[in-house]
Amino acid sequence: MKKSKKIKILTISILCILTITIGLSYGYYLLSKVQENNNIAGSKCFNLKFTNEKNAINLDNMYPISDEDGRKLTPYSFTITNTCDMLAGYTVNMEMLEGTTLNSKYLDVMINNEEIKLLTNYESTNTVITGSTESRILAKGTLAYNDSADYTVRFWMDKDVEDTEAMNKIFKSKIVISATPSSWNPKDAGYDTLHDAILANEYQTTPEDAIKKIEAKGEPDLSKTAPAIKWIEKTGSTTNQTVIKPALKAIKSDDQTSELTENDTKLKLFTKLLFDDETAYYTLSDPVYVDPTTIDYNGNIHYYFSSELVGYRNSTKKLFSSIATVGRKIYEVKGATKINSKATWNNVEYDGIIYNLSLQIMESEQLEIDSSDKGLYQDTDDYGKTYYYRGNIKNNNVYFAGFYWQIIRINGDGSIRLLYNGTNPGKKQSINLETTYFNDRKEIPWNVGYMYGNEESTSYNEAYTNINDSNIKLKVDSWYKLNILNKNYEIFLNKFVGFCGDRTLYHGDGISTDFPTTFGGYERYSMNIAKFSCKDLSRDLYTTGNSSLGNKVLTYPIGLITYDELIFAGLSKSKINGYAWVVGEYYSMTPSNYNTSQASATMFGVKKNGEINLWRLEDHIGAIPVINLKSDVKITGGIGTSNDPYVIDTNN
Repeated sequence: MKKSKKIKILTISILCILTITIGLSYGYYLLSKVQENNNIAGSKCFNLKFTNEKNAINLDNMYPISDEDGRKLTPYSFTITNTCDMLAGYTVNMEMLEGTTLNSKYLDVMINNEEIKLLTNYESTNTVITGSTESRILAKGTLAYNDSADYTVRFWMDKDVEDTEAMNKIFKSKIVISATPSSWNPKDAGYDTLHDAILANEYQTTPEDAIKKIEAKGEPDLSKTAPAIKWIEKTGSTTNQTVIKPALKAIKSDDQTSELTENDTKLKLFTKLLFDDETAYYTLSDPVYVDPTTIDYNGNIHYYFSSELVGYRNSTKKLFSSIATVGRKIYEVKGATKINSKATWNNVEYDGIIYNLSLQIMESEQLEIDSSDKGLYQDTDDYGKTYYYRGNIKNNNVYFAGFYWQIIRINGDGSIRLLYNGTNPGKKQSINLETTYFNDRKEIPWNVGYMYGNEESTSYNEAYTNINDSNIKLKVDSWYKLNILNKNYEIFLNKFVGFCGDRTLYHGDGISTDFPTTFGGYERYSMNIAKFSCKDLSRDLYTTGNSSLGNKVLTYPIGLITYDELIFAGLSKSKINGYAWVVGEYYSMTPSNYNTSQASATMFGVKKNGEINLWRLEDHIGAIPVINLKSDVKITGGIGTSNDPYVIDTNN
């Protein structure tokens, strides 16, 4: 029977020193640097960057804790960069130093977001530091020139520790990075298909062993970005802003001003604000309607403002005040003046007031990053088990058909899904370097389809058939014909796996323009979840005619990324993430909603800052296609980094 008592470890410490072992010229020397804020310790050909000094691991007076609590510990983070013009292999080791009396079997270790294991369950290796008693390999990899790898380390006393031998012990350790010249790559290791190379390269092991490790990682928290980013409030520069409001004489002076009140002649300022350190959003509360020129801004009360305007609502044919209460940039009001003037709304001139505000900008800045959540994970799609990339990963680059691509995932049938990355591996590019709009007639709800029904449709089944090509599909198909089909690269593609454009209904009928409609993707968005499976296979899984699943309406086996794939990749609702590998500015093929106030349908997509966005059908942004390579396509080499991508063998 398990004892209920907890054992307190009186003296446990880690020396916050990272030692880098250089072995790039058939020898080695040690370069050590005591960890300090943003210091860099390096050599001619290898560079180790220290980060998050304030998060140094400290286990003084630590109790045994659960894995759940261990995951919540602030990790120690560092980045390894290869600055030498040769391939470098490395291992991340933990060495137990002279004076350590605590048995390593009592410590749980979590490297990045991998499986939690006892320190003794990691592979043993030779020690580097004189006097060290033990060394364990936490991770290993290969870096090409200028490539880098991020690591986070957490460790804690295992929750099942009961043995009194663990009491009053000392633990001293260093993280040691050992680097040597390397020629390792998946192909030379015997894995010449892209499918096997992806898996083998993740841990430099067999694909079968890699799958076991991936499965052991479990499921990530999709409500968080990957990497997870914390933000802090920041006071910026000063600025001025003008707000035009109707004068009291204009209120209820005609039909379109009949719903305005005296409050609409004033500004709505707020006396409290709340900052969210995960989304970087400010929320304003405790409002007052006030003439801002009557306020004493030197008093104890602070007044905040986001934006305010008077608009015309088509549905009611009335003027109304639009007031923002949430934003990533808000303002503290420092002063105000006003003048009487004329103002025009909906082509009618009224008496107005112009308020000129003196403002202090309130913004945010990045506080810290937890890069633990990254690498390959497992889930299920319509074809079986899928292995997808998540977070700030740097080993999913492919060169094929004269272009660079990024691996989204291994599909359930073993084929490999790629996202176009243009002619420059370091930057997302739209096809032909152009932007495009998703579709014509934004005011028609069913035009959110990658393909869609006729304009005169009166029922859901008529409107959401697959008769007409969207504008973005025409662009993508034209690019495919020119760059893939006409150049005989189509033989390397899997032509049967589909692309999901989920048009199932969450709210509304999908037809009416008088009432809003939200689609299935918006339901998942509101719940912070994602799914690889397509809910309505026969309607919304876009496939070619010979496919076993789907609607079988595609001429060419090419589509777009989905909202769900963006979430799995590391983006999240209402959060900025400029580090996930999918960052760019482009459409997904997942509909969001139809907005009656704007008479416009929207699609999910990505903003440049790595935030999920609802793009209107008429917005001109990137068209970035997705293809699927066959599961048995071969590579000529590469390790998947931007400087050494997997190169598809198109000669055999």
